Amino acid sequence: MPVDSPYQRRSVVLLLAAVAVVGSNSLSFGPIAPDIAQDFERSVNSVLQAAAAYGLGTAFSAYFLARYIDRIGLRRMAESRPDSGSHFFTTRHFPMLALAMLVVVYLVLGLVSTSYVLLIAGAFFWGLVNHLALNILVAALNAADPERRGTIMGLYSCVTYLSLSAGTLFYALFYNGTSLLLLCMVSALICLIAAIAGFFLTNRAYAAITTGN
Repeated sequence: MPVDSPYQRRSVVLLLAAVAVVGSNSLSFGPIAPDIAQDFERSVNSVLQAAAAYGLGTAFSAYFLARYIDRIGLRRMAESRPDSGSHFFTTRHFPMLALAMLVVVYLVLGLVSTSYVLLIAGAFFWGLVNHLALNILVAALNAADPERRGTIMGLYSCVTYLSLSAGTLFYALFYNGTSLLLLCMVSALICLIAAIAGFFLTNRAYAAITTGN
């Protein structure tokens, strides 16, 4: 298989989406603890409640939602070869839809960042959607190029850890004096750009698979 094959292009799109999900998450997750402690003058227990809400959302997603990912046909769609003009939006675009959902979550999280109760509730949905997005990406990556599945998943681990470190680094550099609202808006922008770019690049990759280019 050539280096620039359409199957590898599809994998690259999904890996970039994973970078956006993990990087934006680490960029905005760090400020929650100091925001709760300083802006709301809350105790350490209140900070832990925010982390617990995020974890509960993640657990809810893992237990109740992850089992339905294959049922929506994501794997079957990823393995198919649809013609480039038949469907403008299909289940192969679900990773980009997950990114779009994260855009909404970050926008809402930023807007409710002045309310402790709403911020805790937002953290729950943040954990839920973020974990769901990563599960969808992993399922899509597993089906993207079966012959190179091990290599692709190794790259997935690499880029997610790198983006996690990069997001934390940028948070450490720019958070001083920067509001959680602004960082959430930046995270939303990252996911929005990745969703739009991924949508059109996905269509191009599938068109290339169909035509054999």
